[in-house]
Amino acid sequence: MAVAEHLEKLRYFQKLCNYRSINEGSKAMGLSQAGLSKSIASLEVALGTQLFIRSSGGLYLTKEGELVLRTAERVLDEAAALDANLRSLQAPTSPKQLRIGMYDSIAVYFFADLIQYIQTIYKKVEIQLVVDSSARLSEAVRQNQVDLSIGVNFSKKRNQAAEFFLLFEDYYSFFTSAKSETAEQDLPLLIHPGADDIDGRTVEAHLGSLLAKRRVHRVHNFETLKALVIQGLGVGVLPTQVAKPLVQLKQLKTVQLQNTKHLFGRHEIGFLAGTQFLSKHREFAQDLYRLGQHWSQG
Repeated sequence: MAVAEHLEKLRYFQKLCNYRSINEGSKAMGLSQAGLSKSIASLEVALGTQLFIRSSGGLYLTKEGELVLRTAERVLDEAAALDANLRSLQAPTSPKQLRIGMYDSIAVYFFADLIQYIQTIYKKVEIQLVVDSSARLSEAVRQNQVDLSIGVNFSKKRNQAAEFFLLFEDYYSFFTSAKSETAEQDLPLLIHPGADDIDGRTVEAHLGSLLAKRRVHRVHNFETLKALVIQGLGVGVLPTQVAKPLVQLKQLKTVQLQNTKHLFGRHEIGFLAGTQFLSKHREFAQDLYRLGQHWSQG
C-alpha cells in the first residue's frame, strides 16, 4: 500500500482526532457523515489496521491509530512545507523583461530550452535575445544593454558591473564528416580565427606550424564552420561541446592529426550577469543558471 496515495484521507483522519464523533467531525469539516466514515474506513483497509475504537463515550485512538496520527502529522507538515517552498520558487521578483545575450553556438542549442522553461515557470517574463560575439556581449552587460549573457571566457571580463558564473570548461578538437570518404590529410582545415582560449591565445596560434603545411579556410562563425564540416568540405576545429550533439547523431566524427594535440585551447563557458540586475533578481538569475547547468551536462 502506498501511503502517498491516501494523503487526503490522512488529513481527514488527523482532523477527526480533534472531535468526539464522526458526526461532530463531519460538520466541522463541512463533509457528509457518510463520506467521512467511508474515507476513514477506506484508510483502515489500506493500512490493514483499526484506527479508532467507537464507544458511547466517543472516538478513541487505538495504539496503531496513535502511531498513524504521529506519522500523519509529520507527513502533512512536510507536504505543507513543500507547498510553501514550491510557491517561493515562483520568483515573485522575476523581471517583466529579460534581455539576454548568447554566443551563436550557445543560442542554437540552449535558447529553445530557455524559452520553454520561462514560458512554463515565469509566464509573464518577456524575453529579448541578442546573439553576438562574447566580447561584445561582455561589453553589453557592462553597459547595462543586456541583463545577462552566456558566452566564452567571461571570467576575465569581471568587474564591478558584472558577476561571472561558470557553466563548464571545454577544449577545441578536430572533426570531419562521418560520411566523408576523403582522407583527412587531403582535406583543408576549417578554423575560426577569432576563437581563443582562457589565456587569449587563438586557435591560429595553437596550430601555427600545422597551418603552414596545409590549406586553410578561415570561417568567423562556428555554425557556418560546422555546416561546412558536415558537408565534408574540410577538417573542422570545433569546441567539443559544439560538436558533441552531431557526433551523437553520427554526422561528425573525431579525427587525430599527426603531431598535434587532440584537445587544446582550454576555454570557459558561463554566465555574465549585471550586478544591477542581480541586485533585484538574483534568485531568478540563479534559477536560469541552474537550467544552464542542466543543459550543459546533457
